[in-house]
Amino acid sequence: MDGQSRDPSPLIDPDRPGALSVVIQGPLFQGNMVETANNCRHWREVFPAAQIILSVSVTDVVAGELQGGVLTNP
Repeated sequence: MDGQSRDPSPLIDPDRPGALSVVIQGPLFQGNMVETANNCRHWREVFPAAQIILSVSVTDVVAGELQGGVLTNP
């Protein structure tokens, strides 16, 4: 140690709402919907106050036409 005292408190308080975000990123297909939901539920149980963000890279679940970056005719 360098002789300086350190604050023993954690850098992040996972029990404080908004203090932590968990990002789950990947594809969402008919075949992995249950697994994806279970992963989201797992992180919710581990960090009950965290924001859970599901970032879908590719999907076959959402249907429609993409026009100018906007989903139309779902």
